[in-house]
Amino acid sequence: MLRLIRRESGYTLLDSLFQLIIAFTFLHLLVLFFYWKQTIEHQYGTAASTEWELFTAELQTSLAHVESISLSADGRALTYVNERGVQTISRSGTVIRRTVDFQGHIPLFTNIRSIQFTLEEEMVRLTIVTLDEKIKERRFAIGLYPE
Repeated sequence: MLRLIRRESGYTLLDSLFQLIIAFTFLHLLVLFFYWKQTIEHQYGTAASTEWELFTAELQTSLAHVESISLSADGRALTYVNERGVQTISRSGTVIRRTVDFQGHIPLFTNIRSIQFTLEEEMVRLTIVTLDEKIKERRFAIGLYPE
């Protein structure tokens, strides 16, 4: 009769070293992930600053080729004419919005307390105050078509 011989051995030093190497590898990956995450958060900032940068980039693109530009009497609205038609940038409640040909309501930037436009030669200066009392200001170049 054949007898099967079973060799059972316990938890060896080699097993423990192998598991320790795996654990350290995962810990290093975890540390690298949090380092990467911190770098990305520092680079991109908050959602509000990203929203502001996107808004200003879009407004600068819109003002690159305009036929005419004007401000409302109190400086709270900017109206310009480009290839898309008559566009107005103004505040409605706590939102900066765009209307095209005096229709629609395209939200551009939110959480606004006040807005002020000023014309300075071939530049438009925009100053806003957010709901948390932060003041943001940016100047935009106006690209007027030659007459």
